[in-house]
Amino acid sequence: MDPRPMLSSPAQILPAELLCHIFSYLTLREQIQIAVVCKRWSASVGEAREFVARVTERMAEVGCQRVLRCFPRLKVMELRLHNKNQDALVQFGSTFTGHPTLTHLITETSSILLAALRHTPRLKHLTLKEDFSSPIPHLPRANVNFLYEIFTKGFETLDLDAPLLFAMDTFAEAVDDAVDDGRRGTMGKWVLPHLKRLSIRSLQNSSMSDLMTGFMPRVVFPELKHLNLSSNEATLPLACLGYLAHATPNLESLHVAGTWIEGRDAESFVEVLSRRLKEIVLIGCDLPGLDRRDDSINLVEGILTLLTAHLPDVQDIQIIHSKFRTPAHPIHNSHISKGSQTLKRLSLLGFGRTMTSISFLSFYPALETLKLDDVPNYVPNPSGLGMRYVPVWDFVAGALINLAELDLRFTRVDDEIDHSIMSDNITSVPPSHLPNLTALSLYSIPVSTLLPILSMHPTLKSITLNHLPATTFPPMLLKPQSHPIFLPNLRILHIHAHGPMSPLITRTLATTLTKASQGLHTLHVQSAKPTLETHAPTLAALLSPPSPLPPQDAIDSLWISTLMSQCPYIRTLRTSGQTLTHDALARLCAPDAVWKGTLERLEVALRGIPRMDVAYDFLLKVLLEEYRILKGLEVCVERLPDDVGLGVELGEVGGRAAARADDMMEGVEMLARAAEPDWDAVSSSSSPSLSFIEPSQPLSAYTLQSIDTLHAKLCARYADDLKRLAPWLETCRVWAPELKRKWIRSFLLRRMQRRIGGDDMRV
Repeated sequence: MDPRPMLSSPAQILPAELLCHIFSYLTLREQIQIAVVCKRWSASVGEAREFVARVTERMAEVGCQRVLRCFPRLKVMELRLHNKNQDALVQFGSTFTGHPTLTHLITETSSILLAALRHTPRLKHLTLKEDFSSPIPHLPRANVNFLYEIFTKGFETLDLDAPLLFAMDTFAEAVDDAVDDGRRGTMGKWVLPHLKRLSIRSLQNSSMSDLMTGFMPRVVFPELKHLNLSSNEATLPLACLGYLAHATPNLESLHVAGTWIEGRDAESFVEVLSRRLKEIVLIGCDLPGLDRRDDSINLVEGILTLLTAHLPDVQDIQIIHSKFRTPAHPIHNSHISKGSQTLKRLSLLGFGRTMTSISFLSFYPALETLKLDDVPNYVPNPSGLGMRYVPVWDFVAGALINLAELDLRFTRVDDEIDHSIMSDNITSVPPSHLPNLTALSLYSIPVSTLLPILSMHPTLKSITLNHLPATTFPPMLLKPQSHPIFLPNLRILHIHAHGPMSPLITRTLATTLTKASQGLHTLHVQSAKPTLETHAPTLAALLSPPSPLPPQDAIDSLWISTLMSQCPYIRTLRTSGQTLTHDALARLCAPDAVWKGTLERLEVALRGIPRMDVAYDFLLKVLLEEYRILKGLEVCVERLPDDVGLGVELGEVGGRAAARADDMMEGVEMLARAAEPDWDAVSSSSSPSLSFIEPSQPLSAYTLQSIDTLHAKLCARYADDLKRLAPWLETCRVWAPELKRKWIRSFLLRRMQRRIGGDDMRV
């Protein structure tokens, strides 16, 4: 019989272009497996344009060039670490000898660079990320300056994150080599005409100085539009920013992160920036600031006024968790006109109380994206008419009607404003409407305020709700008809609540907001209990088997069924802080489960440390068999209650070794022996789990750290078994909460409680 596939097979009559597109979604291992089916499939695999691999020892033995022979038309190659095996990655990269069609290279080792730079003629885009621990035996043996080779290649985009490479081959030496090769252009500078995007990361103080004083004054990037400099608290003098402005005459976007920028004041810093900039991003920087001896001066407003006045075409300003130092002399910028008609994106995070007011937002009416943190729920009424305070939402919506993306984080409490609001006796009015709003992110907003806002914005495509107060269940959720919510365009929904009622509130919100969201593809539901409630038990309670979950803390099959009927195209489902019941997991595995053809990422919590329940184990493996397009799985395994019955040890596939019922208490026995303080409280406890303590054995022989290590090993074994059952998974993680961390928190919180109560005044 002819072993070849029949020509009448549907897979054999598909066009080659369609086969190539289908195979591009498969992993490298799967592509190699299907390539042996027939010559036509092998040719379609060879037509692949992208190659992404986590390099293993086996791949290193085969060699890079031998693997790439299967992909003659390759355009993009990405090499990543596999299980932190850096030697295998270096060995694999060193066997690369070039490729005629490669245009994009993303690598975590520099061992591939020399051949890529010299024998890959079409290479135009390079991303190199190599950390301090990477082996670099190839660098001293090469006898060339890699930075010189990189900049002479003619790249269009460069992203370099290689601190060891910067230390071995300096930027100044690269310019010296260019001068020796006669590459000087106009005015004696080295001209690099092709580069359009440049990112240099992980700069240390010496490499930053080398780049800005030995390289930038001697080069010209006439076509460079985007520059990203990221350092580890390196110092950058203002004069160097001047060199940068001359070296990049057409620069439009500047990102600086983790850098101490010297200067007399904020005005001197702004003046050295290129006036052509349309985007400026400052993340984690230390900058010269304004004179704030007068508390009435709004630091944020002053900085924005300087930037928008100096940069007439600026469209994007992001200042994130940066510090502004107080200058020695005051700045008189009252003559500068405020506002900008071009600014479209503004992010101001980490200013805290220095942002005394947000009234300055009205000077930027063209804003389409706004991110603010540490804002109160109410602000002074800018009109001065009627009520003294208005909701922040109404002020922002009234001043910035063009907003499409809004991120507000309500983390400030102002007693004066709260008192005035109570005295004004504010009545409930519908919130203002933003007609173009598509993405909304809110932090710590009450549900009673949230629902009216969502009901006014059916255009939303992405909603992120973080740290919703959940001390009590909001009555408004029991009457959804009072504020009907219709979100037909919703695609992404993240809900995180904090409080005793957080599991119930997050699940109710998820089903309420998605009633009309057939196209939703990403759902993340996260609940968190208060720290005092979650992490302040006695050691005896911590070590005892947990009681069965209350119904409001578990995800049941009804909730899963409701979501399936409302959102049939879910691709990513993440549930944190809530445990799936057996029925819920069984509903996911049911024959009529509509997510089998769409679900790609799943994150759930099950109960099972130190033993996995047989039912959970069976259902989880059935789920893997049913969901063949699943790419990522993350399982948080919690401890089982003591009345579950038989279990299967984590790491035993298919229940090969069923455990006895008394074996399920083995982990509890080990935990009860953990050597930590407060033994009097432990020995006097009546918890049944403590009957396993052996008085003849010293308690100090065991630690919670050793128990956590055991749990980690069990979880790793179980994850490996799941990977063997489902080799199509790209990522598979099984983990357990750390008992040591819980105990430390509980111990510290008990001490804090006693000190606050006056029972313990010891230091």
